[in-house]
Amino acid sequence: MMTRKEQVINDVLMAMRVHLTAQVMSILQDVLTQAFYGVEVIEEQTALATQDMTNDYIIELFQTKKAPKLSERTAEQYLRHINLLIDMVHKPLTQVTENDVEYFLMKYRKKGNTSRTINNCKRFISAFFTWMRKVKLITENPCENIDRFKETRKPIEHLEPEQWEQLKTGCNSTRDRALLEFLRCTAMRDGEVPAVRVCDVDWYDGKIVIFGHKTDRYRLVCIDRVAKEYLLKYLQERGINQSSREPLFIARGTHNALKRTGIYSAVKSIAARAKMDINVYPHLIRKTTATNIIKRGGDSEKAGDYLGHVDQNTANQYYTYKSDDYIINIFRSYVAAV
Repeated sequence: MMTRKEQVINDVLMAMRVHLTAQVMSILQDVLTQAFYGVEVIEEQTALATQDMTNDYIIELFQTKKAPKLSERTAEQYLRHINLLIDMVHKPLTQVTENDVEYFLMKYRKKGNTSRTINNCKRFISAFFTWMRKVKLITENPCENIDRFKETRKPIEHLEPEQWEQLKTGCNSTRDRALLEFLRCTAMRDGEVPAVRVCDVDWYDGKIVIFGHKTDRYRLVCIDRVAKEYLLKYLQERGINQSSREPLFIARGTHNALKRTGIYSAVKSIAARAKMDINVYPHLIRKTTATNIIKRGGDSEKAGDYLGHVDQNTANQYYTYKSDDYIINIFRSYVAAV
């Protein structure tokens, strides 16, 4: 279990969380770890107070130590699902058993959730308990021996060429068309787009180096002549040049970046105007680009490399260098408009 010294360090970090940035918090944690190295902290009168192990304490500790290392969306999913569990079992998280989790998942399924949704829920809950084990709040993860629910694998959703052409008819502004073409070319996640500035684009070669928060690394993506045409027209309408530091896409009537929710809404509105008979969302365009790489003669490795997936193969992770030219060749061969 957690030692008194570890609890003191955590208490200091939690007290300072609202006052410091995530980067400074990381520095403070390193300083405290170094300062307490070799120091023994002894409880003056009693052992750890039970009130310190309440669910509120555990969640605050998670927000202090783990959440800053995750994307905002992932951290929200951790907390959303662990709170659903708490609301169901009405127990301290330190006392939750395997049977409690199984009962919760059974009830969750009876609400009409699919096997995939239940498995995703279990994954977030299990990840939370794994973190609790690592910080010595518990000794075992109660989810460890719970089997996954059997999923029926469906064909990967994507847009066929005629559906893509139909979707474009729903664009009623240059920004709409520029956004669709940009998503098609780059296969970026909608959460990655808001950080792209106009000046980040190499307008001569059509290259953009972006930061993927999900993979925590930079990668190269490209735009073709069609995307460039609509993007430049969009910039012209805004009255800015190619060296501007403004966001590449902005919310209407502002100079602020079009956020992830705005991108989602824009794509849904385009699909509604196009009278699409399938569910269209930003990630579907990413799936379509990946599928097109395969259809045009590429393989799943090339698709994964262009989309920025983390390769689990040891050789590819640590021993194989893939240059920018390799990514550009994938784009020109399998993604760019012909």
